Parts: sequence; structure tokens; C-alpha cells
Amino acid sequence: MWGIELWFEDSKPVSRPKAHTGRTTSTRKPKPAIAPETATTKAPRKTTATKKKPVAKKTGLGKPKSKAKTKTKRKTKTKAKAKPKPKKKVKKVLSEKQVATVAAKKKRSDLKALKEIALTPPKLKPFTAYQVVFAEDNQKRTAPVSRNAGLATGDGYKSLSPERREHYNHIANQNKAANAIQYRQWIESHTPEVIRKANNARKLLRRREKGRWTLLQDDRSVKSFKTGYIYFCSDRRASGDFAGISLVDSAKRMGQEWKELSAEEKKPYMDRQQQDMSRYAQEKKTVYDRNVVASKPQS
Repeated sequence: MWGIELWFEDSKPVSRPKAHTGRTTSTRKPKPAIAPETATTKAPRKTTATKKKPVAKKTGLGKPKSKAKTKTKRKTKTKAKAKPKPKKKVKKVLSEKQVATVAAKKKRSDLKALKEIALTPPKLKPFTAYQVVFAEDNQKRTAPVSRNAGLATGDGYKSLSPERREHYNHIANQNKAANAIQYRQWIESHTPEVIRKANNARKLLRRREKGRWTLLQDDRSVKSFKTGYIYFCSDRRASGDFAGISLVDSAKRMGQEWKELSAEEKKPYMDRQQQDMSRYAQEKKTVYDRNVVASKPQS
């Protein structure tokens, strides 16, 4: 049986040739025979997945880029900014009490400034016999000086003997001479300009305060010039025509006479005024280093 089966397998019927279609028969390569599986199967190969290289991010570190053409901008004239307008200060309305307080404060500050300009002379020694006696009594007293101290000193002074009074007069005369030297040295320690300003301040203090502000005596000060009318009045008083007449009446009469004079009669007095004005301008320039504005002489 086995032989019959084999024969049938080998003796297959021959197939008829296919009709020619005009195509050339391509020579196909025979497929390689697959080897039969053996008992020992080979281990499967490990397939390593090919890792993809990460794509590098584009940075500026690559090829140097060509420099971009810098566009030259036209310089535009910048308009000057307008300055902000200053804010107007709103004036604070003060009450009557506040206004009075501000005025009083200003008055005190003005007086203080004037007193500084007016200068303070040195303290002088007692220059009369009574002042010397009063100073001695004050030195002997241990208690504070009272208002009645002057009365007690006056009574004691009246009862002094001629010898004691002569003694106090002698001391007073010595003090008076020492005061004159001390005062002159103090005056000369200041410039004539400072003394002039001090006297101007003292004139203002006379009006504002009740205190006694005497003018400082400086021999270097420049005396003001006299007018033609002053020269006329001096001559009229020296004539003796107004003897026994009051100053008020004589002044009225001289004023009337001056008005009645002609220009030729006034000329001698006006010439004297012009000479005195020249003297005054020259001395003021020398002493105070100040120029005098030329003014038209008053007729």
C-alpha cells in the first residue's frame, strides 16, 4: 500500500502549456529554502529601538547672522517743555487779634534793631557833687536802694559843711575830666559813618520811645550847610533890632522882610550859601566817603 501511495504522489499529470501572451518570462530568483526548525530554537534578538536625536533648538549661537542695517533716525527737535506756572499763594486772612500781635512783634524787633545801631555809650562816673554824695551813700547801704534814698541824700547834702561840699566838688570835677577823655576815646573807636547812623537811629527812637536819647557828640561829624535865609536871620538878630521881641514874633517879621527883598539884595546871602554848600560836599566826601547830590539853591 505504501508503494502505491508513493507512486501516485510522484506520477502527477503534466499540465498543458499556457498560451503565449507575448510577455517575456522573467527569470525569478528562487526563494531561499527555509531551514527546518531544529530542536534548539535560537533566542530572539533584542531589537534596540533607534533613539531619535533631539532636534537642537535654534539659538543665536549658530552661524553668525549678518548684522542688521541700522537705520539712521532723523534727529527731531525736542520741544522745550513749558515750565509749570507757580501756584498762587493764598493769603491767610488774619483776625484783628492776630494782626495786632504781628504788629506788636514787628515793633519790638524794629526797636531792638534801632537800639543796636544807636550804640550804648560807656557808663560815666558821677560828675556833680550831689551825684558823688549819692553814690557814696549807696555803697554804705546794705539794703536795696529805695525811692526815698534820694530824699535822704538831699537832706544830707544840704547839711554839708562848706569844707565837705568843696571836697565833693573837687571829686566831681575830676570825674568830669575823666569822663570827657573816656567818652572821646569811645567815640573815636567808631568810624564817623557809624556815629552818623547811630544818631539817625537815636532820632527815630526819640519819636517812638519816651526815653531820652541824646545825640552822640562827634567832633569829626560834618556840619550841614546854611541857607541864604539863615544867614539873613543871623545878621538881623546880630543887628539888635529885635531886642526884647519874642522869638515867634521876630521870626514872623524876618520872614516877611526876606520875601520883600529883591534878587540883587538876596544875592550876597545866596553866594554865602553856595560857598557853604561846596564846603559841605567836600567834607562829606572826605569824612563819610559819600557824594552829595547837587541841588538847586533855595531863594
